[in-house]
Amino acid sequence: MIRSVAQKNIHLEKIDPDNWGIILLTNDNYCPFFERDRSYTYCRIGDSDNCHTRPKFCIDYPYVNIRWKNELRKSLAIECPEACGQILMSQTSIWVESHKNIAARSQSPLNDMYQLVNSECISIALRPELTLSERLFAIGQIVLPLNKDDYTNKKTLNQTKEKIKARAALLTPSFIKTSMSQIPHDYPKQWQLFARIGAQVSALANTETVPTMETFWQSVHQDIMEQSSESGAQKIAELENTWKRIALPVVNDFPHIVTNYLFYRLYHDGFPFHAKMDEHESYYQLVTDCFMLRNLTSYWAMMYSQLRKSKLIDIVNIYHRWRRQYTGALIQSAESLKECGYYHPDSIIQLLHHQE
Repeated sequence: MIRSVAQKNIHLEKIDPDNWGIILLTNDNYCPFFERDRSYTYCRIGDSDNCHTRPKFCIDYPYVNIRWKNELRKSLAIECPEACGQILMSQTSIWVESHKNIAARSQSPLNDMYQLVNSECISIALRPELTLSERLFAIGQIVLPLNKDDYTNKKTLNQTKEKIKARAALLTPSFIKTSMSQIPHDYPKQWQLFARIGAQVSALANTETVPTMETFWQSVHQDIMEQSSESGAQKIAELENTWKRIALPVVNDFPHIVTNYLFYRLYHDGFPFHAKMDEHESYYQLVTDCFMLRNLTSYWAMMYSQLRKSKLIDIVNIYHRWRRQYTGALIQSAESLKECGYYHPDSIIQLLHHQE
């Protein structure tokens, strides 16, 4: 089956190893290897026994190269429907391979300090006794006290490393829970942020590979537009209640979903480094993404009174496709955080105030 589809739909370019050919989409704009009648594993190639049979030019199940200091890591692109399912559902899908000893002239800006911070954050992400909000809070305790100079100042390198390790040692479950219990809760303010970003996502959501989701995103957009400040605050309260009743039991039954998503974001993005923002904003965006995905998932559960793993995957996938396809998405999110008063270390953690 795969061979016959490939012979019919792959056009060889032979320009270079990374641009050897292209896949011709079907008349309704689907990848020919894409099966729409599956639950959450869509790609015929990705579902085959031999994971290494995927062509380099496959646009719907891509491996991408991630730079990390003197390594070139292989990772999956969460914007692909099949890759998203593998990332969230497979315990080992992200651990692919890395090639060391990149030429010195192509050295990335990720130094030992970034690697230390990244390692500490990943350690937190893998702590099963913590909820997603608690893990995000703990990651903030590592990242937010640092400034730009801490990552590059060689004179204070050892001192900064010791401070990070000491700070990490303090992040016990009891310390995290006690600290988070003091975070103020503001439903109107949370709705203001959700409505700003949610309206953009739902209006521009690309549902080409998951057309069954189109009605959902249209309904979310319409509902957001109809809310006032007062009813919006009530809506956030309803979404949180729906999360506790319907979504959280599913997440608890499959805890690797949360762990894999957070680990993927830290590993794939080289967190907290980002070429277009500072380390604090990188954290703000991570918290915001989790806040948005949590409430969008609750929207689905509220509308359909259930939550299946496949729909959770679809929501995460489409949200991240919006992130990638619209170049102004990160800027718009940052502006929304500023306008809503969340663009600050002391206020961004207010998005983490949930009872789980």
